[in-house]
Amino acid sequence: MNSRHYLALLPLMAANAYAELTPMDDESLEATVGQAYIEMESFANGSTQYNRITFGQTIEIQTNADEVVFGEGYLHDTPNQVGTAADVDLNLQNVSLGYIDNATGNIIPFTLTNPYLEFAKDASNNITGFRIGFGEAQGKFQADFNSFSGNIGMQIDGTDAILFNSGNTITNSRATKIGLGDCSSSCWDLNNVNGLDVGEGAGATGDFFMSFQKDNGVQWRLADGATYTTNVTEGFFLNVPTTNNFTSAEMSAGTQAFSTEFIDRGVGRFTGP
Repeated sequence: MNSRHYLALLPLMAANAYAELTPMDDESLEATVGQAYIEMESFANGSTQYNRITFGQTIEIQTNADEVVFGEGYLHDTPNQVGTAADVDLNLQNVSLGYIDNATGNIIPFTLTNPYLEFAKDASNNITGFRIGFGEAQGKFQADFNSFSGNIGMQIDGTDAILFNSGNTITNSRATKIGLGDCSSSCWDLNNVNGLDVGEGAGATGDFFMSFQKDNGVQWRLADGATYTTNVTEGFFLNVPTTNNFTSAEMSAGTQAFSTEFIDRGVGRFTGP
């Protein structure tokens, strides 16, 4: 069962202003448009209950980060054992959302609409997962992918790409390679992917999100409202739907990177073609 509640901002009124409440006719109602600032929604998938808080905002940003790391130094399925520095769910360097068009000097922002926070709870009311997502997302996402946990929805030579670990095993957790088949012949280092188009070309996507979960059993509802993710791994998970279809030649040479700063400071930022 789904339920929704709305909170709206009330307009400020002058202290000495008085108004009489009168009913609106159909014509006036048709001309009225409103938007709730905060929406609270609850829904279920099997025994899992989800509670989502959505903020009615549109964000346009061009931002850079030297490093983004989640899930460092622990071992999956063995919470009482400490891992090494190499055990990292997500390790990205030179991260950027949005870019700078070298031809015009204009900033091309990454657009995020209706951000939300969502909690997943089991039948005993224990929180099993948490995610941050967006009603719509669109723009350039660039990074050096040293370790990746999640899903990258891209193609290579028209075929859906698959993530692999350093041992060439298919995985959605701590991947370091991406390719086709069994990774024996058509497989590349993830760092050869210099930039991804999130929702570009075909329009914005509603499935760009990051999540944290206690085990592999949590499923997150996708934008169509009926489909739920599969193969969501324990720990951190980043879902990146794209419209990219790279060729094998592009993957071997490294895909195109785009400028993220106006001045090359020599600190590893992308400077573009």
